[in-house]
Amino acid sequence: NRKPHMKKLISTASILSLIAVIAFILSPEVKAASVTSISTDATSYQSDEPILISWSYGSSSDAHDGDWIGVYPDHHINDLSSGSEMWLWVQSLTQSYRAGVPDAAGGSVVFDKNGPVETGRQSWPLAAGKYRVFLIRSVAAPYAIVEMSDPFTVYDSQTQISIDQ
Repeated sequence: NRKPHMKKLISTASILSLIAVIAFILSPEVKAASVTSISTDATSYQSDEPILISWSYGSSSDAHDGDWIGVYPDHHINDLSSGSEMWLWVQSLTQSYRAGVPDAAGGSVVFDKNGPVETGRQSWPLAAGKYRVFLIRSVAAPYAIVEMSDPFTVYDSQTQISIDQ
């Protein structure tokens, strides 16, 4: 009778496979996959308070010439065709922000009354409301969103009241 013997052989092979998979997952050499991200250093700001924006690519090969970050009102989440409040090239072979070309794997920048200003146009201070920062790929609308931050709120420095847009 060979069937019980085969069941035992299959069962043993399945257990050994499961043990190998678990050992691989728990191995210290296994690293979690890196993902592209963009974030702000806080969830709320006074209208004249500097905003630190940080971004990182899953790997340096994920960065593309023409990538940039833009600060948009939160209601623009599905339509980035109109102008951003502030913006900055983060990966460009021909243009970069004045502090220099950031590391291709990521970087950070502070938006405040001193810049950075790519085109001489910057909406500072930001009006009270909700905003997001987008990591964008493309130089012409419609823009392709690579990643976006969680929303953040800007409060009017005088009244401490936010306006949801």
